[in-house]
Amino acid sequence: MKAISLWKILGGLPIALIFAHTLVRLYAIERAGGYGTAPLTPGLIRDNAGWILGQLFQVDTSPLITAGFALLLALLLLFVVDKAAKKQFSSELVFTLFLLGQFASMYLILCTSWAQVLRYWYILIPVFATLLAFSAKFMLEFAESRQPFRLRLARFRPHPRTLAASALVGFIGFFVCCNYYNFLFQTVIQHSTRSTEAKLLAEITRLHDQGEYVYIPFENPHESLYRIVGDYHGFLARFYGREYEVHTEPPEETGRPYYIARHSPHRYNLPETYRPLAYARSVAGVLQAGEPYQLRDAGAPIWDWYVYDDKLDQFWRNGLDWHRFIEEAGAPIIQSFFDVYYTSDRLIYVKDQCAPEDVEPEFFLHVYPVDKSDLSKRRKQHGFDAIGIIFEDHGIRAAEKCIAEFEAPAYKISRITAGQWIPGEGQTWSSGFNWDGRE
Repeated sequence: MKAISLWKILGGLPIALIFAHTLVRLYAIERAGGYGTAPLTPGLIRDNAGWILGQLFQVDTSPLITAGFALLLALLLLFVVDKAAKKQFSSELVFTLFLLGQFASMYLILCTSWAQVLRYWYILIPVFATLLAFSAKFMLEFAESRQPFRLRLARFRPHPRTLAASALVGFIGFFVCCNYYNFLFQTVIQHSTRSTEAKLLAEITRLHDQGEYVYIPFENPHESLYRIVGDYHGFLARFYGREYEVHTEPPEETGRPYYIARHSPHRYNLPETYRPLAYARSVAGVLQAGEPYQLRDAGAPIWDWYVYDDKLDQFWRNGLDWHRFIEEAGAPIIQSFFDVYYTSDRLIYVKDQCAPEDVEPEFFLHVYPVDKSDLSKRRKQHGFDAIGIIFEDHGIRAAEKCIAEFEAPAYKISRITAGQWIPGEGQTWSSGFNWDGRE
């Protein structure tokens, strides 16, 4: 018996050595990669182990799902031990034992990860799901071997297999409804992120083909920035034989024009812009009894990218993210020769395909307050404030786009009239908007 036990131990030694070698090699590769390293300490392994288990058993999603997974896994181990004790070594049992070993080894390797990132532990999901499926199969087979029983308050004799199958179907339905929002949330973000990056790289390539200088500032370094700056150069050289480079600093030559790619610092409210996500959120919120759980991968920020030339970038440096302003303002309140956007503290004139002569006439703005007492004594007799706007003082023309912005009066506005005029000749265009006494 001792000899047999020793041979069993020695028989498993090669697998243990392969696992140890794999663990060491993966850690060495990670350390040498130059991206994402951390000392391998007991604390790192402990923290990762707890975090991965919490994510895998969906502790933050629903205690019912956690309890269901724990029950299925406990039943699986019970069935495996029982079959092994009875020496019922079928190919199915051997495969289940293989999956358990694979899960354990992958789990231990993932515990050495340098950071707790969503996509790092995803490789455990197929193995874990297969083990849970085998547990459900063993449970249904066990229930099939039981005899029907009579319920006290019912005339029918339900079969244990029927009850077990019904419980599994209900649990799976509950699991899907709880998780579909989180699944859809991640899918939308990944699609949006990659689509936005593809548009950005296409625009950078177009500018490079025109001989322009493009750079991305590393004011807030992020994984996606490293990927765009690094991978873009290598991809084109490998597949298309074109040597392009995205710079991280403006050109050294004084006066040379350049383009700058910036990402919007704000975040979208995705459920408001994608209705299926809003419906899934409502269902998950009911089942989770509160704010539904969601988790976004660190490599998928919710950004939009904008490419400005150096002149238009002055707006950004002066504190005006005009793209964000327009998105927050919604539709323009005036659509005419210039479109006019408004928020509670600012108005902005925008015109695409703008020629130099389009901004030569002086801009004017007539602002009618809800309460005329807000006007100065000089303007009360007219009933509105008359504001003249010199484009050179408030605006900029770049990339065939004209933008002018200024602060709106602090009082409540009833109506505005915007336009341009030439002294001695009159108005070139004029259009108004009425709030009907609202802000």
